[in-house]
Amino acid sequence: LGDLLQVIGSARRLVGDESQEVDLRLHSARLLGRQRDYLGDDLRELSNLLTPQVPAALQNAAIERLGRCDDDDLPKVVLGNWAQFSPSVRSRLLDLLVGRKEWTNQLLDRIAAGHLFAAEIGAVHRGRLLLHSSSEVRRRANDVLQVARPANRQKVIQQYLQAAVQVHDVERGRQLFRQHCSNCHALEGQGVNVGPDLHTLTDYSTESLVVAVLDPNLALNPRYVEYRAVTIDGRIVSGIVADESGNSIKLLGAEGNEHVLLRSELDDFNSTGQSLMPNGLEQLITEPIDLAALVHYVQEITKRAEKGQVKGNGK
Repeated sequence: LGDLLQVIGSARRLVGDESQEVDLRLHSARLLGRQRDYLGDDLRELSNLLTPQVPAALQNAAIERLGRCDDDDLPKVVLGNWAQFSPSVRSRLLDLLVGRKEWTNQLLDRIAAGHLFAAEIGAVHRGRLLLHSSSEVRRRANDVLQVARPANRQKVIQQYLQAAVQVHDVERGRQLFRQHCSNCHALEGQGVNVGPDLHTLTDYSTESLVVAVLDPNLALNPRYVEYRAVTIDGRIVSGIVADESGNSIKLLGAEGNEHVLLRSELDDFNSTGQSLMPNGLEQLITEPIDLAALVHYVQEITKRAEKGQVKGNGK
């Protein structure tokens, strides 16, 4: 027993030592959280590994070990740095937190307090919360996960919806799409697929499209949350996380610009909590009749795609 405790003590010192080999730190992480007297310290050591500078394998080992730590303080410890967690880390942590009622209630507490944006909880975890076996959790989730639309957004949306019920010029909509939307979306062979593939829309009703254009944060898909990275040499880049490897993160920005950043060169990495698609498109498309034309164009092309008249992004 004495030898085991000595090994665990060494692991506690080695896990956060960046000068050590990753494999050694991996093995060290897997030994933490086994001693009740040191559980608080181990939680902090493991949560400190959940930074973008740390190799992905080591972050995954830390999350796996955190899931085995039976401590009520875990949500408070691990969620303190939510903004800097990559999408994959967020998803795995939410898996843990939704798995235990005590942790789930603390997750909902932090969302209610504004420490996490409700819109950042994706459809899978949102569904698990809303269908939770506990009626208390279901009730709280239903209240907390309601994303309130700012009054000014609601007013703008209603104004544009009134114009959208009219019949509009598809060609005008095509021109507006290529001018304002093709830097992140593609239709008919024009543009780049940074945002969601519009050909795969399952709800292209007029209201849903107007809301998606004017209030992109209302139903935010975690895949399209914007991140901003600052490198050690002072470069600042932003985009969605398109890919992660053990030692790098790839951000995909507007117009399809790719930025592959080594984890070791990151000085800061944080989510903005907002969609890469900005609010305020009505400042560029100032006439409601023009937005209506844009929406009508997207509806027409996506309907054709559904009928097989449009293949991929081709005409």
